[in-house]
Amino acid sequence: MGLSVSDAVRLFLRRVVVDHAFPLELKVSNAETLAAMEESRAMMSKRRARFASADELFADLEKKKAAASKRAVLPRAAGYTKAFIGFTVGVGANE
Repeated sequence: MGLSVSDAVRLFLRRVVVDHAFPLELKVSNAETLAAMEESRAMMSKRRARFASADELFADLEKKKAAASKRAVLPRAAGYTKAFIGFTVGVGANE
């Protein structure tokens, strides 16, 4: 970007003075997001997928969809296909 650390800090502090606020939006993840992040880290460290096959994945999604019928878990009309997700799941499961 072409800024020195000194220039970047100076610009940052100027924005704090002018706006009387922190110039960045700080977000704290909710419990569900934190749990998903932890699950992802655990799967990556074990190098294995959560589901052994695409069929298991879709069975779980259908079960969740039935339990929470008011909201769609995975809209198939959005371009998701069983073959695409099966490929994604299959890569992690075989390593």
